Amino acid sequence: MRWDLMKSWLFWVGCLAVVASGLLLVAIFPPYGRVSLAWMALVPLLLVVLRVSSGWAFRAGWLTGFVFWLGTLRWLLKLGDTSPVPLVLYIFAWVALSACLALYLGGFAWMVRRLAGLLDRKRLWASTLLTLLIPLVWVGWEYLRAILFSGFPWNPLGVSQYRQLGVIQIAEYGGVYAISALVALMNAGLALTLDRYLPPGKDRRYRPHIELFLSVALVLFCVFQVGPRLIRQQTSRQFQFRVAVIQPAIPQLKKWEPADEEKILDRLDRLTRDVVPLSPDLVVWPETAMPEPLQNWAQDTNATPAWQRVGKLLTPDSSLLIGAMVLEGREPRPQLYNAAVLVNATDGLQAAYAKQHLVPFGEYIPLEQWFPKLGDLSPLGWSCAPGRRPLVFEMDGGRTFSTMICFEDVFPHLVRKFVRNGAHLLINLTNDAWFDGTAASVQHLSHSVLRAVENRVPVVRAANTGVSCFIDRSGRIYAQIAEGSNGVPVEATLVSGVEFPPLDQPQTLYTRWGDWVLALPCGIAVGVGVLLALIVWRRKGTTSPLEK
Repeated sequence: MRWDLMKSWLFWVGCLAVVASGLLLVAIFPPYGRVSLAWMALVPLLLVVLRVSSGWAFRAGWLTGFVFWLGTLRWLLKLGDTSPVPLVLYIFAWVALSACLALYLGGFAWMVRRLAGLLDRKRLWASTLLTLLIPLVWVGWEYLRAILFSGFPWNPLGVSQYRQLGVIQIAEYGGVYAISALVALMNAGLALTLDRYLPPGKDRRYRPHIELFLSVALVLFCVFQVGPRLIRQQTSRQFQFRVAVIQPAIPQLKKWEPADEEKILDRLDRLTRDVVPLSPDLVVWPETAMPEPLQNWAQDTNATPAWQRVGKLLTPDSSLLIGAMVLEGREPRPQLYNAAVLVNATDGLQAAYAKQHLVPFGEYIPLEQWFPKLGDLSPLGWSCAPGRRPLVFEMDGGRTFSTMICFEDVFPHLVRKFVRNGAHLLINLTNDAWFDGTAASVQHLSHSVLRAVENRVPVVRAANTGVSCFIDRSGRIYAQIAEGSNGVPVEATLVSGVEFPPLDQPQTLYTRWGDWVLALPCGIAVGVGVLLALIVWRRKGTTSPLEK
């Protein structure tokens, strides 16, 4: 560490700037939702990155990321109240996870600085090219975060715009990453324009501000031309399908208590009977709503008292989609699945889907098979097995849907497989009671909005606690269960029609091609860039690529 550098006032101005970028990024996501700040949140960081070495650029990006993730993931500390694991471990996990995730933003800043060093920003073409490259580099690192080490695609930059219908429509082309690129492009245009007017090395010579003009023009074109046109294309009605969502609002500490099992069943029974007179085609219970697991997939659902009560709720004209745990196999090593089970009066258990993407350190503990004592750290008290395939449920009249369990809806590459396989509706079963009173549930909801737009299918969310709502194909939330006083979740029901896409509607570009359209090429380019930098470093055998 160069102490003489730390004595410089420019050093501390730079530190304040990168921290400011981190705080601005925190502000654009729930609970604050200052979405307009997203279009300038990266500017302070970029201005610093353009003036320092690659090593310092990495440190600046890491600090911005660390501040951002500490702020946006602070709801993790709520687990100290809702799980048996000591709070001190969650504090450690919160800080460690934030530090690890910040490495991606550090890598982004390092790569931007390397590109800026290769291009002479005083030249118009070079500055314009850098403006276009910065959002692609951002998308590349954002995509790597979504897939590496099981992936954590939480709160990508584009998700911050989930309430801005004109902005998010381009997701049908390149997914949420297209929105991230658009927002990053505006940040790049602003930063490179301001770069010429700030010391040191200021260049006040007049020339056209192509960087800013190009950024503004593309943003305005997407928001006022492309967005409204795509929204108008989603107005035709094929048929209405009535869905009833049950939100039982069971506190997390009571969900698995044997003494509370009968109370949970009574509440689910009462709420379901309240919606039966409204003749829904499908009644949806949230994730792990059943307090008793289903023993093996093929077991008759009337075999236990709890499932017998479910059978009495079924009517000939409707089906019931239930979030439940399923035990498969025999002792001593049965497999436990977090599942969605579809039952009806005619067939009993019609089909079941097992969650494919499990939450590490939540639903399973990595390396537990080799170190069984690690299982004691699981908040659930046990580990689940992953499902093997995406499933499309089929109902009468050609109606098809798929379920996303818990945070599966934050993975765009996973969700598109359901629609690609024929799903016309996506249903998210979730239990956000782990984080009651925090921003986690609204942050979670925002990802479902983008899944609707990417694939142009409606989304229904059924939450134990959290946000239960209906989302149309344009990403508009048109029905929602309101929170109680002080943000406390309430037990409630919500019944609404679902507007399916026309049967002849072609699949979107993103549904057909997925991340090959934008994110995957950017991720490959970023990976190759890092690899080449490491190869050059190894051959020269001198300083680290972070110090150049």
